Amino acid sequence: YALVGKKEVAQAIAQKANINFKPNNYNYRTYGSVFRNRAMALETMVILGDSQQRELAVSLAKNLSSQRWYSTQETAFALLAMSKMVLKNGGRSIDITFTNNEKEVAVKTDRAIAQRELSITSFKEEIELKNNQVNIIYATLTQTGKLPVGEELTQQQNLRLSVNYLDPLGNSVNINELRQGTEFQTQVTIFNSSDDYIDNVALTHIVPSGWEIIDTSFVSGDNENTSKADYVDTRDDRTHLYFDLDGKKSKTFVIKLNASFLGDYYLPGAQAEAMYNNNYLARNKGEWVKIVQ
Repeated sequence: YALVGKKEVAQAIAQKANINFKPNNYNYRTYGSVFRNRAMALETMVILGDSQQRELAVSLAKNLSSQRWYSTQETAFALLAMSKMVLKNGGRSIDITFTNNEKEVAVKTDRAIAQRELSITSFKEEIELKNNQVNIIYATLTQTGKLPVGEELTQQQNLRLSVNYLDPLGNSVNINELRQGTEFQTQVTIFNSSDDYIDNVALTHIVPSGWEIIDTSFVSGDNENTSKADYVDTRDDRTHLYFDLDGKKSKTFVIKLNASFLGDYYLPGAQAEAMYNNNYLARNKGEWVKIVQ
């Protein structure tokens, strides 16, 4: 009601509403959770000008800054609500200076959020920040990175993932060195080692750039994986499969391939995860492969 401008109706409901949410069964249908629902409550409170919004916003901000995992729904609604609060209530400008590698950097903007890259040159870095205004500034350090090629970490958490490469007759194929033009297939098996049913599992199998995925479904309209998956998305270099999986059960998917281009290539590991439950994850290590004449 608040979003469509019916503030009086929204305020009447809000006065009787209880935002101390508890987990419930119907959250499954809306990808909801206690955290997601609190974020939606904050958005409503911002629109209505509710005086309790700051307390709820601080709580959500602390949760977002923690190391806890949040689903896409939870993260999106929380960031949306927080951004609306900032736009409406303040955080009008930033005027700070910070030192990085003994150099002083000034950040002055009329916006509520500013982001700057830091130069890291040693194992230990000290960064000093000074706020030149009387407002409160919240500083966050964000780090991203990738492990070197060939040094990925394998992981199996309630899911087991196995990948086998076979010829058309079902015999094992050595993919470390394939002859150009060889047709073969990958057999990807995912096993749910827990006792619980899980939904919205996403499985991704990426091929090296010297291989080609043979997908004739656009001609025949038939793909044997569609009977086991809710959705199959075949791209130039990868296949995405989305499905549900019962406890102690497995599913096997077959992807037809061709060794097309001469050279050395890197084959990334396959990965599977439950999209809305971080307790389910499996990742394999990649390897180098070669295509010869």
